[in-house]
Amino acid sequence: MKTKATPRKRQPEETRRHLLDVVGDLILEKGLAAVTLDAVADAAGVSKGGLLHHFPSKKSLLEEFVEDGTNSFQESIQNIIASDPVETGRSTRAELRSIANTKDTRCTRMWIALLASSHENGDFHKRLREHFFRIMSDDAQGDDVNVMLAIVYLAADGLAVANLAGAFQDAPELREKIVSTLEAITRNPCWKQDSLISSEE
Repeated sequence: MKTKATPRKRQPEETRRHLLDVVGDLILEKGLAAVTLDAVADAAGVSKGGLLHHFPSKKSLLEEFVEDGTNSFQESIQNIIASDPVETGRSTRAELRSIANTKDTRCTRMWIALLASSHENGDFHKRLREHFFRIMSDDAQGDDVNVMLAIVYLAADGLAVANLAGAFQDAPELREKIVSTLEAITRNPCWKQDSLISSEE
C-alpha cells in the first residue's frame, strides 16, 4: 500500500522568492492593482499569516519586489557585460540581450513586470532613472551620452512591452531582425548619428 506523499516544505528564503515571483505573475496577468495580500497569499498557496510573516505589509512586499527585481536584472546584465569582448556599446548591448532573451528567465520576467507597472510604481521610477543613466554613463565617450545608444536602450524596453503584448507571436522573424539591427547599432553607434546630423545641416 502506497502512502500519500507529504508536500515538500519550502525553506524561508525559497518561500520569500516564491512570493516575489507570484507578485510578478499577478502584475503581468492582471496589473498592479491586482496585487493584494489576499491575492498573493492565495496564488502562492500560503496563509495570509504566512505571507505576513515574511512581509508585514503590502508596501514592504512591493518594495522588496522592486529591490529584488532590479538587483536580479542588473546582475544578469553584469554577467553579459563580463562575457562581451567588444567594449563599444557593451552595457547597452547587455540591456538589449537580457530583455531579448527568448528564455523565460525569472529576472527578465520580473523586469518586464516592473516595466509594466512603472506608471503606478513610484519606487521603480527612481530605480529606472538610475539604471538608465548608469548604462548610458558606462557607454559614454567622454562626457557625452551617445544618442543612438540611448535610442537602442529605449527600443529594448519597448521590445519588452511588445513581447508582453504578444506582438511578435506570429512574426518571430521580424523580432529577430529588430534585435539584430539594434545590436548592430550598439557595435557602431556613431555612423547613424553622424549621418543624421549631417543630413539636417
